[in-house]
Amino acid sequence: MLRPTLSTFRAQWPAEAMGICQADPQVTAYCNDSQQRLLMDPMAPEEGWWGSSVTLNLSASVTNGSAYVTTPQEIARMLVLDVCNKPIRIRNGFYEYLQFGTGIRPRTCTGIGCGDTFQAYQRDNVPTLAPLLGTAQTVRIYPTDSRDTGLRVLLQGKDQNSQTVLTTDPGTGLSAPGEYIALKFPFVDSVNQYSSITGIQKDQTYGPIQFFQVDATGTESALSAMEPNEGTAWYRRYLISGVPNVNLCCTSPANPLTITAQGRLEFIPVQNETDYLTLPNVPALLEECQSIRYSRMDNGAQQSMLHHGRALALLNGQMDLYEGKVSTAINMPLWGSQRLRPSFA
Repeated sequence: MLRPTLSTFRAQWPAEAMGICQADPQVTAYCNDSQQRLLMDPMAPEEGWWGSSVTLNLSASVTNGSAYVTTPQEIARMLVLDVCNKPIRIRNGFYEYLQFGTGIRPRTCTGIGCGDTFQAYQRDNVPTLAPLLGTAQTVRIYPTDSRDTGLRVLLQGKDQNSQTVLTTDPGTGLSAPGEYIALKFPFVDSVNQYSSITGIQKDQTYGPIQFFQVDATGTESALSAMEPNEGTAWYRRYLISGVPNVNLCCTSPANPLTITAQGRLEFIPVQNETDYLTLPNVPALLEECQSIRYSRMDNGAQQSMLHHGRALALLNGQMDLYEGKVSTAINMPLWGSQRLRPSFA
């Protein structure tokens, strides 16, 4: 099948219907707006529209039967999870707070009744792909493109005394949380030492940016990374709890936990003509663009809903084309192991 890009979308742009020529910068804005709306539409299926889910291969170290895993910016959430060839359930962030539930995970007690079920739990979003390893960590930033020299990163968090790091905002002249760090080669260190990091922002860069944490002995450990198009760091985090000590293929530090998952894609705006569309369905996006146009007009609500319905129909038709209408992901025998047999009595 065709994997459309922004250039493909622009080539099919209906200038006569939208009143905007193909070369207009608003075409990109319409493309991004329509993709974001359709990805978040309540009529979208649980697994997302065709082309909006991917397979992830991750790894994590196990400590006391538990492991944390953080997904990259492209992933909105994990749909299904497999740990060492064993499918496990993913619980949402409210499950552990049920009044008559099993409580907060992971378990910290020992003894009868303190066993932990092997499953995953959603956690709060985090600004780094890996946690800080301890107190008094200096953050070291490595740019990868010389053109990024002088661009800035805003690092936010608390110092070694658990006090919020503050700076002066250059625009307002007022106090603001964080520390501005100007990029330079081969690396640059933060002025403050951090006991926690609550946020990372950066300018648009030409190359990816890598973050390391450096302890008092000068030992570097990986902390995070940001792509050129990322402005803020904000990633989904999951706890895998109750990892058994036996009958799994990977429970030692030398052989970390192997995780395979299906994840729904997050909306990433297209900027360049060669950027791939998150939703590979140009006709549906064009219908949604017309829906957006009419929604901004007086008395255009009916036409807006008409075009939006056509966009959803095209997305559903695309799923039928590539997934089929009768193919299912489960097989449930109605009579268990006793299949239905003809009776000759």
